[in-house]
Amino acid sequence: MSRRASSLVAFLASVASSVASSSSAWALCSRDTAEIGSCGDYSIGVFAPLVYDINDNLAVRGHPLTFFVAPNAVLEVNHGGLGPVRLKGEYGLSVPTGGMMLLQGFVFPTWDHSDRQVGWFLVPRAGVVASLWRGEPHVLSGRVNLAVGVPLTHSDATPLGGIAPLELLFAPVLASYRAQIGVDYDRSLLPWLRARAGVDVFAFGDAPAITLRANLGVDIAVGEWSRFLVGCVWWNSDTGAIDLESHESARSNDFLPTVDFIWAG
Repeated sequence: MSRRASSLVAFLASVASSVASSSSAWALCSRDTAEIGSCGDYSIGVFAPLVYDINDNLAVRGHPLTFFVAPNAVLEVNHGGLGPVRLKGEYGLSVPTGGMMLLQGFVFPTWDHSDRQVGWFLVPRAGVVASLWRGEPHVLSGRVNLAVGVPLTHSDATPLGGIAPLELLFAPVLASYRAQIGVDYDRSLLPWLRARAGVDVFAFGDAPAITLRANLGVDIAVGEWSRFLVGCVWWNSDTGAIDLESHESARSNDFLPTVDFIWAG
């Protein structure tokens, strides 16, 4: 074995030994469940929202990077539980119009030569998360929520008919509402490693349009609380695509990687 290969093996062995020695003192906990942490706990990712636990029964969640162009916040409330099942309510409000205006010329028309415009909206949302614990290492969670667009001024913006994540982001405004029902399974593989799988169904618009999402990934511990997220997500949606052979409408299937770092404490 070459000197360079020997050094690499020694480094990997050192990392593995360090993880193994620290794993006896702590284990990576589940996330996105009905559980609310202790007072002062927090987590924030590059893409994941900021979550701050006000106390054992209340937490607030939001995306700080978009807050000044699209104010948003969700209040999480502990509603107790029965036996191994715990319940959490989610009640939020956002104002996405500023962000939509910044995207004019890219996602939305600029309407430079007409009086058409993107209107102002409030988007209230409410939902519930239920988690079934079979011991903390393995958690099954289900969620249901509804977001509704409440117009404050006239708007000429219409549904985008584009990729699913962007369509769903603005669905409460462009299609009047967005409903979600989903289930996630979070399982501990090692003290520093968790696997996660989930399926969600979204509905929006008068028809309504149905979008499916399935995700699979792992959480890798960094220190005692923080983690890397690595995985992939599959979207199945109606983007107006046409089958070239039958010339009939066909649903789109999009596979996207998911990578994030969540800093927590």
